[in-house]
Amino acid sequence: MIPWTQNYQFQMLGFDAGNMNAQNWRADSNYATYDIFKAHPEYFVPDTVGNLKRDLDNNKRVTEDVFAGYFEVQARTGRARFDLGLRYEKTKTGAKVANIRPVKDVTAAGLSVSTVEGLLYQYNGGSYSTRHGEYDDWFLSGGIKYDFTDNLVGQFAYSQSILRPDYGNLGGVVSVNDDTQIVNVPNTLLKPEHSTKYFAGLQYFLEPSGVVGVSYYRLDIKDMQVTGITVDPEDVGYSSGDYPGYIFRSAQNAPGISTNEGVIFEYDQQFSFLPGALKGFGMRASLTMIDPDGERVNMPKKAANWGFRYSYSGFDLQLTGNWQDKYRTSALSNTSTTANNGILYHAPRELWNLSASYKIDKNFEVMLAGRNIFNAPDVIYSNVPGRVQQYTIYGSMWNLGIKGTF
Repeated sequence: MIPWTQNYQFQMLGFDAGNMNAQNWRADSNYATYDIFKAHPEYFVPDTVGNLKRDLDNNKRVTEDVFAGYFEVQARTGRARFDLGLRYEKTKTGAKVANIRPVKDVTAAGLSVSTVEGLLYQYNGGSYSTRHGEYDDWFLSGGIKYDFTDNLVGQFAYSQSILRPDYGNLGGVVSVNDDTQIVNVPNTLLKPEHSTKYFAGLQYFLEPSGVVGVSYYRLDIKDMQVTGITVDPEDVGYSSGDYPGYIFRSAQNAPGISTNEGVIFEYDQQFSFLPGALKGFGMRASLTMIDPDGERVNMPKKAANWGFRYSYSGFDLQLTGNWQDKYRTSALSNTSTTANNGILYHAPRELWNLSASYKIDKNFEVMLAGRNIFNAPDVIYSNVPGRVQQYTIYGSMWNLGIKGTF
């Protein structure tokens, strides 16, 4: 039996975990297991087939060459400042893709994928083919800033950009499920996302040190990359003759234009106008709210940041925090009835951080830093908040040090 340790406590904090905390969860001891390995190496055997499959599955290679040029001009007249830029980029990609036979072909050849010989036959002896892609783009950017008064500044900006495909979606291994007759393939023809951003903002600068601002942006996304959806073989670089009768799934560019709109409120001020030691206080905060025209992956609709600072006579203290609303982590192709996980969401999370320092003299400084000081858990749930799929406690991280300058 694998020995376990009681040096770890598994508890779910911050929400109703039912009776999960009363299950006396165990943690296997790596140190004790290693002691058994030293005493009885014959108890352990290498996972030859599993290791070979992991090696074949993870033997990925993607090349990407980018050629670019940029032109920019700036001008100023009266209270207005202008900026205009033009950029050209050409991108060439190459992805190594494994050629895999269906399990039924391996079985028909009198082999089994649970053996080295059968696995090598399924993966065509570990052979790979290279698929290529190429695209080029022109990007325009520009903006204007206008000083309405010495304290009030307005800004409008426009920019175009791309988000290149994730390497894991471009190259890798073809995954064939003979039971469901589904083939998951990389898409070497995946195009980058093209985005156009419009930004408008007002900032009012507080005397003697501070700013209050509000801004609005609109982000139009063309060719948005969506993973795990059913595709036509020809759209991802394959033919109808590859895996006939199977359903192909891959990453693909969504048709049309997707739009995100957002508003940002910000405040930042140092209270240097206060008397004496009070002038060392400072505060900042921001709130971001996003309104997409459809559901997004890894995009919280609300987020906030804040911070408090006190600095005086060699002493500096900062307490900062951030909060994110829930957001989806599953592919858009997932539904609430998708096997095993349904739709996964990252639960709302609030983090607090602390840093402090004291300058003893001109040469030495004592520093203290703490991250996630209240040990907030990281929770992912399926469909509804009470159905926890993953619960992670990273712990608080503290650092104490002395800095010397000579």
